[in-house]
Amino acid sequence: MKRLIVALFLCVFCAQLSLFADTKISIEKSQLPKLSQKFLDEHFPNVIVSHIKAEKNLFGIIAYEVILTNGFELDFDKKGEWTEIDGENREVPAAIVPEKIRKSAAEKFPGKKITQIKKKRKVYEIEISDGEDLIYTHDGVFKGYDD
Repeated sequence: MKRLIVALFLCVFCAQLSLFADTKISIEKSQLPKLSQKFLDEHFPNVIVSHIKAEKNLFGIIAYEVILTNGFELDFDKKGEWTEIDGENREVPAAIVPEKIRKSAAEKFPGKKITQIKKKRKVYEIEISDGEDLIYTHDGVFKGYDD
C-alpha cells in the first residue's frame, strides 16, 4: 500500500512539473505586442514574416521569436522590446544599433559589419562579420571580447 501511495504521489508531482515547463506556440504578426509590430514595420518594412513563436509558461507569454524570410531572427520580450537580432551573416540595420556603438565598432573594426546584437541588462553583445563577439556598455564604451 505504501508503494502505491508513493507511486501516485510521484505521478502527481511529475504532472505538476509539466505545468511549469515553457512551451512554444505559433502566432500571427497581429498577435505580437504593438511595440514589436511597429519595430518590424519600421526596420524591416518590405520583409515577410516567415514564422512567429510565442514562448509561454504557466503565467503567460514570456518571449517572442520572429523569423523573417530574409533570414533574420528577432527575439522580443513579453512587452515587445527587442532583446536579440541575428542577421545570419547579414548586416543588422544601422538604425537599430546605438550610434556610439556603431561608430566605435566602425573605428575599431573597419570594413566589418554588425551581424548580431543582443541587448542585455548592463551591456550589448555584438557579433561582427568575422565572427568576433564584442561587448559594449549601454553608453557605447567598448569593454572587450566575449569568450
